[in-house]
Amino acid sequence: MKNRRDLSFAFPGIFRDALDVYATRISGEMKIAAAHALAGYVKCPRRECILPRLLNRNVVKAVAGAVREATIKSSCAREF
Repeated sequence: MKNRRDLSFAFPGIFRDALDVYATRISGEMKIAAAHALAGYVKCPRRECILPRLLNRNVVKAVAGAVREATIKSSCAREF
């Protein structure tokens, strides 16, 4: 994530997951899962639209779900 705009897409979902599962840290696997979730969110990317809308709440849910799986797999969650 090179700039703040990129972070603004991933951070809410990563943070939501970290709170929900009591993550002990933010791992590389969690960041990669967030990137893959964002990349897969726009089904038909076009030149004018390669990223989802920033205020789309469903993006946060999609990122958080993907990151949750990565958090559990990488043993960074306290609850699971």
